[in-house]
Amino acid sequence: MGERKPCKECPWITNYKHSESWKGYVEKMTKGGQIKNGIHKCHMITSDAWGLHSPVDESNMCIGSQEERTKIENNGTFRSEKDSGRGQETGI
Repeated sequence: MGERKPCKECPWITNYKHSESWKGYVEKMTKGGQIKNGIHKCHMITSDAWGLHSPVDESNMCIGSQEERTKIENNGTFRSEKDSGRGQETGI
């Protein structure tokens, strides 16, 4: 099986109102301690996005969020703060 790519409806690569809401929800779940490092399952693969009933692994992980995390690590800014216009970019 080849390397998976983000689904075409992935909230991390689309710019719709729902996509921005999803990103904010992931951030809240991470800050609240329900998930670690924003890691979650692809919403197109399972309804158990947070891994409450089975673990998040390579076969079900949200690829778009992982690509976004790589971009953040490479340029040192938080996407949500940069894209929301809430002020200056914040270094990691």
